[in-house]
Amino acid sequence: MPLALELDNFNRERRELTRISQEEVSLQINSGPSIGHLLLAYGTRFSPGIIGLLASRLVEKHYRPAIVVAIEGDLGRGSARSIPEFNITSALEECQDLLIQFGGHPRAAGFTILSRNIIALRKRLQAIAKRHLAHLSPRPTINIDAHVRLSSLNEENLRFFQNLAPYGEANPTPIFITKGVKVMEALRIGAHVQHMKFRLKQGDVTWDAVAFGHADTWQGNANTLDVVYSVGLNQWRGRSNLRMVIQDLRPAKG
Repeated sequence: MPLALELDNFNRERRELTRISQEEVSLQINSGPSIGHLLLAYGTRFSPGIIGLLASRLVEKHYRPAIVVAIEGDLGRGSARSIPEFNITSALEECQDLLIQFGGHPRAAGFTILSRNIIALRKRLQAIAKRHLAHLSPRPTINIDAHVRLSSLNEENLRFFQNLAPYGEANPTPIFITKGVKVMEALRIGAHVQHMKFRLKQGDVTWDAVAFGHADTWQGNANTLDVVYSVGLNQWRGRSNLRMVIQDLRPAKG
């Protein structure tokens, strides 16, 4: 029990640190004259342990390549996340004279840099991003693998999908769409009530579902939904069960 309490306190502290850091990142990004084709925030108060998460959330919010750099003394440690239209590691290769070391793949990378070179790096990366993205209108897309009814997600099929793991950049998690599911329960959850938790039903099949970051877009008067989702394992207090992890949801038509 003491170990569980210590872990819970650690998680609470990490969430609070993430929240405060997100606010500082947003302040930096939004304080400029405009949001460019690539976002870069830096500071001495960012923890190296969460800069990847901060960069990912910038990408989710703005759909642009994003970098967050944690500065400690003369060194900065950066974590970069990107969109399919922009190879962030190739961009860093064009800036290697400014970097101590770097590595990664097209959608995610990390690097170390002398603190005095960060502003020069941001300027050059923004120019590179403009060169590659200015003629595009990049917007988030979801590649759907199958249109299914909830009854199709039986034990046999779910076992098949589990055997395809591990999932990652070259083997993405299967994404499904199911139309016309009935909303049995809808709750706003999270420390800042930013997420949604649902109980959804189609025919005789009922699923638990979570939609991270969708509290602001939830229309409380929707009785049926079209949902785009993956299937994830929810583990809580020693118990585990399958649930939908919703990527997008809209009121069902007709």
